[in-house]
Amino acid sequence: MSKNKKIISKPSKKLRRLANKEITKQAVVVKELPSVIVITKKAFLVLWNNKKFWLILLFWYLFFNLLFVKGFSSNLSVSNLKSQFEHLFSGTYSRFNSSLTVLLLLVGSTTSNNVNQSTGAFNFFLLIFISLIMIWSLIQINQDKIPKVKDAIYRGIYPIVPFVLILFILALELLPATIGASVYNIVKINGIAAHAFEQVGWFIFFIGLLFWSLYMISSSIFALYIVVEQNINPIAALKQAKRLVSKRRLLVLRKILFLPLLIVVFLVIIMIPSILLFSNFASWIFYLLTIIIIPIIHSYLYNLYQDLKQ
Repeated sequence: MSKNKKIISKPSKKLRRLANKEITKQAVVVKELPSVIVITKKAFLVLWNNKKFWLILLFWYLFFNLLFVKGFSSNLSVSNLKSQFEHLFSGTYSRFNSSLTVLLLLVGSTTSNNVNQSTGAFNFFLLIFISLIMIWSLIQINQDKIPKVKDAIYRGIYPIVPFVLILFILALELLPATIGASVYNIVKINGIAAHAFEQVGWFIFFIGLLFWSLYMISSSIFALYIVVEQNINPIAALKQAKRLVSKRRLLVLRKILFLPLLIVVFLVIIMIPSILLFSNFASWIFYLLTIIIIPIIHSYLYNLYQDLKQ
């Protein structure tokens, strides 16, 4: 009987404590993230409260971009395009439709301007440099320090090697979406999918690969900020980024996808009136907006990264 009592006896206090700790770990509730509206407000406040610094920084980026990348001439005549499209469209919204079409052409021109390989390479590295400088500056502002432009330029670009390596990994993670888009485009153009169900199948194939890429990027993108803030190697940064989005990856992905929507709304609100009223200067207004969008993107993502850490 004594042996049986020992077998069915209650576990020791130490074992119960360990079991309770394990249960507590499993029952941890993931902290709710702020809404996209709150994150957006915080992102704009960071820029507005330090507007003098950001304006000086953007001025130098604009100067070097004009000097070595874009040049001082515009490739598109917005006024001519606008008048041509107004003849094509009719009805109440003809002017709006023509302006929207011109805006789409302006957006497309940002990817087709870099025909010259040396210019494209310079633009790529210039964008990397300004991104590093902006991220370093956001880190200083988050620590209640007012950065100087000179310090941001000198000290911000030192983690360029791990930063570029993470960008390379992000490019690899985009491959499934790129392959899916290419295959779907070939199928659509060549008429390979004759029946409706085949077209739907190929479209689902493309959406699946696109979601796979977005799913991977939803964590890796924060490694760009971790590697600058903590000065760690890319693999460690990627692992830490993965832990940050653990159990809430789809929620984080939804908040990341809000950013392109915000940029589209931002462009439409400013560019449609600009094309309608100031068509001669619309291409330059659009160019300035593409410069302004860069700190908005980094401020939004960095604030989301800070919310993930809390």
